Amino acid sequence: MKGFAMLGPNKTGFIEKEDPKVGSRDALVRLLAVAPCTSDIHTVFEDALGPRENMILGHEACGGDRGSR
Repeated sequence: MKGFAMLGPNKTGFIEKEDPKVGSRDALVRLLAVAPCTSDIHTVFEDALGPRENMILGHEACGGDRGSR
């Protein structure tokens, strides 16, 4: 699956990631929209967490079950 990530300082883009492992108490949701927030902006462009590579961004999302279109 694709993920929007911090590729390095001041760089973002889409990367391929493994499908997540889903446990008996988990839900796998097909995302319809994801929005990077100000903490993501600070992380990428202001070095808020220090150097990072291939770190997935955007924790504010909405979606539906895997069968929805």
